[in-house]
Amino acid sequence: MTILSVDLASRRYQDIGIAVIECVDGNVYAWFVKPHHALLKAPPSVDVLAGFLSDIAQKARSSAIFIDGPQGWKHPENGLEHARICERRLFTPGKTGLPGAVKPASWTYMAEFSIQLFDALDCAGHPRLMDPSELCGTKRVAIESFPTSAWRSLGQKPLVAKSRASIAHVEDRLRALRKFIPISLDEEPSHDELQALIAGLAGLPLLGSTAVGYSLTGTTPVQLEGTWREGFIVNPVAQDVVERIAPL
Repeated sequence: MTILSVDLASRRYQDIGIAVIECVDGNVYAWFVKPHHALLKAPPSVDVLAGFLSDIAQKARSSAIFIDGPQGWKHPENGLEHARICERRLFTPGKTGLPGAVKPASWTYMAEFSIQLFDALDCAGHPRLMDPSELCGTKRVAIESFPTSAWRSLGQKPLVAKSRASIAHVEDRLRALRKFIPISLDEEPSHDELQALIAGLAGLPLLGSTAVGYSLTGTTPVQLEGTWREGFIVNPVAQDVVERIAPL
């Protein structure tokens, strides 16, 4: 079994990072899939990308698909003015309010694309994570991730934004990660692929690895007025702090 993790982009397939993570005899391996090499054409299509990811998941025997992007909108009774609970607690730069309301507004298309992708994956047999117990088996599930908080929860300095990142930034963060968790890679990752990799490490416990634990932030996703609201963001957590973190 493997974990499939996606650093999502909505404008170009070449900006989507995809990592497949495997654990064999306690050793962690990862390889990367490049969607633009698979003859996928821009602009990205939700249905095409969902089909592509489902195909990878089936071939790689991935029960869990991690997606770096919102899975739903804000619930009107969550007590927040314009954000989901998971977004507020993890300080995500983008906030999804009530349906159609996104901050910053320039992120609206990306947020809508991501939510629609979760819907399409649900139709393809990977529903949203509904309960923490689903992270302890082989049930197919789609999980929201946030790479920046994944770095932080592992006690690592986050990788800088792609617009400001150099090759040296990526190499530096990869070295730091490998000191923390030895990982064998098929090639050096791009910025997007490294972000996919760090977020997907939250799935290692599903593979029987004890290298990290995981934490859930947010609330159970629910349907309201024809749209999905709220949801959990799942992060990898260093084992020395696992016992101090409870689902929120």
